[in-house]
Amino acid sequence: MQTVYSEGPAAPQPALRSPHHAGWVKLVPWSGSDLAQGNREVLRQLEGGADGVWLRAAPLLSENADWRQALAGVLPEAVALHLDGGELPLGDAVQLLAWLRHSGADAAACRLDLGLDPLAALARTGSLVGGMNAAFRQGAHLLDYVEAELPLARVFRIDTSGYHLAGASEIQELACAAASLVETLRGALAIGVSPQRVAERCSLRLAVGPECFLEIAKLRAARLLWRRILEAAEVEPPDAQIHALTSARTLSRRDPWVNLLRGTTQCFAAILGGADAITVLPFDHALGGDRVAGMPPDAAALGRRLARNTQLVLDQEAQLGKVQDPAAGSYAIESLTRDLAAAAWSLFQEIESEGGMAAALQHGGIGRRLQQSRARRAEQLATREQRLTGVSAFADLEESLHHGTGGVEGGADTGAAAALDPALVPVLPADHLVQAAITALEKGTPAAALEAALRSFLPNQEALTMEALPWVRDAEVFEGLRARGEALAAGACLDPVTAPGSGGGAVVHLVPLDGKAENHAGVSFCAGLLAVAGVRSAVTLPGQEVPQGIPALVCLCLESEAGVSQVLEGAAQWRARGVRQIMLASTQVQIETAQGQAWAADGVAPWLRPGADAVAALDQVLSMFEEAAR
Repeated sequence: MQTVYSEGPAAPQPALRSPHHAGWVKLVPWSGSDLAQGNREVLRQLEGGADGVWLRAAPLLSENADWRQALAGVLPEAVALHLDGGELPLGDAVQLLAWLRHSGADAAACRLDLGLDPLAALARTGSLVGGMNAAFRQGAHLLDYVEAELPLARVFRIDTSGYHLAGASEIQELACAAASLVETLRGALAIGVSPQRVAERCSLRLAVGPECFLEIAKLRAARLLWRRILEAAEVEPPDAQIHALTSARTLSRRDPWVNLLRGTTQCFAAILGGADAITVLPFDHALGGDRVAGMPPDAAALGRRLARNTQLVLDQEAQLGKVQDPAAGSYAIESLTRDLAAAAWSLFQEIESEGGMAAALQHGGIGRRLQQSRARRAEQLATREQRLTGVSAFADLEESLHHGTGGVEGGADTGAAAALDPALVPVLPADHLVQAAITALEKGTPAAALEAALRSFLPNQEALTMEALPWVRDAEVFEGLRARGEALAAGACLDPVTAPGSGGGAVVHLVPLDGKAENHAGVSFCAGLLAVAGVRSAVTLPGQEVPQGIPALVCLCLESEAGVSQVLEGAAQWRARGVRQIMLASTQVQIETAQGQAWAADGVAPWLRPGADAVAALDQVLSMFEEAAR
């Protein structure tokens, strides 16, 4: 065990926060089924206490959209704006900058983040039009403009939220951030942009997961890595600007109210970790257009309001934004911060040895690492070492999920784009390109024509391609099991012996071998696990007459060592009564694996027990019922 102290004076710790830090930006996503509805929602959020908007290029800046209508009434000097660009980030940024100039705002007070991150786009979509060189040339044009016009604006972004959704561990997220930062500095330098200019106009975006102390340390470690890399590049490091967002990976479609707790703890960790801007995803984010019974008709609006108010409560009532660096001086967090930074630095060096972040993405090095991390996490979830409340534990059998017509994010499909008249494409000068493009928009140039003009300034290179990283939620596999269980319940009754009021469907009869029906640990454990897959249960005592018929599936439940010797005898008795499928559940009982294998050889399977693969066991149970339904 390492001591919590060292001899002699304590080594000075580098400051992780600016002494001028004052709270954080409460950044809410722009959302709406159309521009007018989205504008109303944004204004409602801003009036309710938010002070930043997270914009996505589609549909906000799509070809057929009136983007001025989408942001009507928004005061640029008072609201931070973060943009996620599309295929041509330069074109999307130009449209936003044109709106800014049209608004007449004081450019010196506007806080824009134009979000150019070609590596994140490549990982997310599997393609990068024009390659890295084209992406950095777009950044260079934007950099020239904002340095002259917008002193607080940022152009580049290092976004690791996509790697988080693809299963990255905390160390992998930090290593990807470090490797992406170096790749960005290297790519910009290759076209003549100095690392100092990039660093001063660059931000970080990190997702915050469920492990509170680990996530606090992760955000702090990100600042250490930021500083170390810039110092190695002989750059005077500016303060790292971090946008933290709560983890979409941890959100569930089942029992979505628990997502409120997840979002609160993750927001708390982001604040203590020193995030400069925070986005809390709504509790119904994973539901899209679907709804759980009991949710109000305006559930989407409720979700956004609660997400915003989570930050307001932690800020204005808990006063968490009043402290410059709440975690400073905590040995546990300081130690964890250093350990994470050191481990991430080692992995970052491995990525660099593979040719850098872009090469590691293209050749599959990053994908293979994330796949291994996903597999480890999937095992922890399957064995319920990591439990998901309301999904893999404490599932509500009475909850029903109603499918809707789709989420509220995004706009209507505008169909195929009309053919572009070449006469509409403006001729833009190479110098002051962004300024000229804004002027062209103000004169009425269509967005598609402007995009064509901007593309002509980019190198004509083949797109970089790779297999896009998958985005996976933790609850997906259990939600799939639950859907299968509910499909059985929606069909004909598969078991003639059902629990009163169960409505038929898949029912397992639980038999406590020691004859005790109430407060039986084995019965409670088995019933709770079966509920995860939407399978109902009924307790039947050994030897009890079942006048309604023959159960389709019986589970023998153990609570004590005394019942171990009764397993085979009990199974034989139920088989004699015509039962075809017999399984076993045990808890608080030490049973050798060989004994369980012997029972399986005798047809008593699956064996439900703590620490076993619950996903595989429940899949086997559902398969039994599905086979019976054929």
